[in-house]
Amino acid sequence: MRIQDVVIHTNEGLFQGPGVRIESIPPPAPLFQLATDLWLGKLDDEIAERVLDSCEPAGYGNEKPVRQFGQLYAYVREPAPAEPLYVWDSDSRLLTSVALSRLVHPTLISFHYAARILYDSDGTVSRIIPGEVRGAAAEAWVAIEGHRDWLNPTEREELKQLVARLPLSHLPPRVWRAFWYHEYSARTRYVDVKWTLISTALEALVHTERSRSTAQFTVRVPAVAGELTGCNFSKADAEIAYEFRSRLSHGQGLGELDDNARRVYQRMEAVLRRVVVRAILEAEFAQVFAAEDGIRSRWPLPS
Repeated sequence: MRIQDVVIHTNEGLFQGPGVRIESIPPPAPLFQLATDLWLGKLDDEIAERVLDSCEPAGYGNEKPVRQFGQLYAYVREPAPAEPLYVWDSDSRLLTSVALSRLVHPTLISFHYAARILYDSDGTVSRIIPGEVRGAAAEAWVAIEGHRDWLNPTEREELKQLVARLPLSHLPPRVWRAFWYHEYSARTRYVDVKWTLISTALEALVHTERSRSTAQFTVRVPAVAGELTGCNFSKADAEIAYEFRSRLSHGQGLGELDDNARRVYQRMEAVLRRVVVRAILEAEFAQVFAAEDGIRSRWPLPS
């Protein structure tokens, strides 16, 4: 039996305000092989529509609405695990690959349209089982308006390198937690929750002492950023980030973000993405986070 586990990335993001013209950097086409069992590309249009229909409960007695969007591309795992037969992505390999794609370049891809497709021996679809990711955690948001909502060719190649490191059992616990904090932040639309999760993820990477929490963040995070390609996160940025983080953690509101605060958030998120990517790809760098002494030695605090 042929089995595919899929996650469809819709083209809704192309219609949510001004952004990059799709003709300028086209989304993945044709098929791009991420691994022997994973590819990125377009499903057959008819099959994609069936998946979208299957993941949208119609209710009873309701007229089917006209869908205002369709498939942009899909993440496909084939062959997918045959057991349990009716369980989508039972070992989370596909889900984790999508989470890795957000490290490379955040997009609006969600798990709303995740499903298992079963084919008959003649190649026709016999059954579509929606994935078990439901509720708010199935959706995704990005923090930048007009954001390009697909991976360009360079980013696809970088994602392929990350997928080659699966499973991520080699990661120190600090990096593993930071990775999933980033994924959780992608699944909320509220910037106050995003801010708390991203700053907590960075703290998970650099915090070694029970005291001097502010210094550990404002000194070490910019120091880490200084070792990463394309990251600009100053001590002044870190001080703003930690002040907002503390206000939120102590029950105060974030308030309206001005342009500078928005830039700080975007830089903070970029640092988290790049440090986790480097730790996945470079074992020596990852090992720095394996023990507190390694962090203290690499990024010491002032006396």
